[in-house]
Amino acid sequence: MSEIRMQDLTLVGRMRGDPIPMTNGECYFKIDAGANRPVPCFCDKKTATNMIKYLKDGDEISI
Repeated sequence: MSEIRMQDLTLVGRMRGDPIPMTNGECYFKIDAGANRPVPCFCDKKTATNMIKYLKDGDEISI
């Protein structure tokens, strides 16, 4: 199974729900990019703090 890395694709959409901090310091969030179901994403510890602080449900995001 091949792995899709964040730098390999660009996703533009709206946050579905608030970012969820994880116990390992990373952050889990979903982007509704117009598909039928939101795309689950993860970000690393470095980015997680900013995501949790600044992004909320419904915000537009591009990764």
